[in-house]
Amino acid sequence: PLDPDGVCPNGNLATFYKDEGGTGRECGYVLYPVQQPSLGGWIIGAIVLGFVMVVAACFWAWHLFGIKKQEKKFAKNAKRAKEQAMRERELNEFVAHEVRNPLSCAIAATSFVYSKT
Repeated sequence: PLDPDGVCPNGNLATFYKDEGGTGRECGYVLYPVQQPSLGGWIIGAIVLGFVMVVAACFWAWHLFGIKKQEKKFAKNAKRAKEQAMRERELNEFVAHEVRNPLSCAIAATSFVYSKT
């Protein structure tokens, strides 16, 4: 019942045999030696694990690079918003002064004209 390589058929560790030849009916179990595991599985596992680690490191670096890029963009936008708010405040102050004194330009212009003549 053993095959030439000493491996149990169908991947079993033991098989039942029945032999009706010779002096009578014989039957029993044949135990097969357990095969030593090969290193092929460990090597493939190590390669897969290494690949997963490289992919994870690349993703982590890409994520950190993206965060730094976003921080720079947010800082630039915040600076631009502050500058725009300052310009708007200056314009509002100028317009408010002109609205409070709507005739000041006209009075200044007429006084200038009269002073020259």
